[in-house]
Amino acid sequence: MIMINFAVDSRLLKKITPVGLQPDPYQGKCHISLVAKTVRQLRWKKTIPLRDFGSLSLQLYVRENTNDGPRFGTWFLKHYARGKLRPWLMSRLTNSNVDSLKITHPKRKRGASPTTPPDLQYSWPIGQKTNHIRIRGRSRIKEHSPESKIGYILRHSDRYTVNNGQLWRFEMTTPQWDIWDVAQAKFDCDIAALFGKDFVKPMSAAPASVFLSRGNVVTLSTPIPVETVAAQPK
Repeated sequence: MIMINFAVDSRLLKKITPVGLQPDPYQGKCHISLVAKTVRQLRWKKTIPLRDFGSLSLQLYVRENTNDGPRFGTWFLKHYARGKLRPWLMSRLTNSNVDSLKITHPKRKRGASPTTPPDLQYSWPIGQKTNHIRIRGRSRIKEHSPESKIGYILRHSDRYTVNNGQLWRFEMTTPQWDIWDVAQAKFDCDIAALFGKDFVKPMSAAPASVFLSRGNVVTLSTPIPVETVAAQPK
């Protein structure tokens, strides 16, 4: 999974964040992440796992204020997956809209050592042009504090969605992620076409950070209704 992180004006995010949530800043700045990942062995209930496929999303880091203190999570501004069945199934799993995009994801390299820095590329067509993300890992990050950028991202593990005017929370669990620093990153994306013109300026600036991660089994809970009824952002 590739995460390209951008600082963004909080005023933009406040306009589109669902009621019941607030953008959660890191060191006084709000962030969004462009995430390209390969989903492996996606399973819903007792169905046969789907073949590996690519996914592309833009996510916002949010906070829900509760009587027991804040809860942290992500809200997807836009989410894409390859094909027709996969977006439909992911929409069902997450109570949210997942659109189709012809994403080419990196193939598994047989015999590759888990300590070898990843070298990954994702690509997808927009009109007559091919967009892509190309990342080369440098070194594995073995330790990080809760106050670091990685700690900030990892604590936002829950997923929030809005469906039929109701805000829902999914609790996500996963074993420890392997995270890598990045030696080289190349990014070419039609931001306006995929995510809207409001994000062209912040995502055209230099990223605040870039990370690679290699995950394990990810489990989403059944959706939990949040007490505040949310209106769809305008």
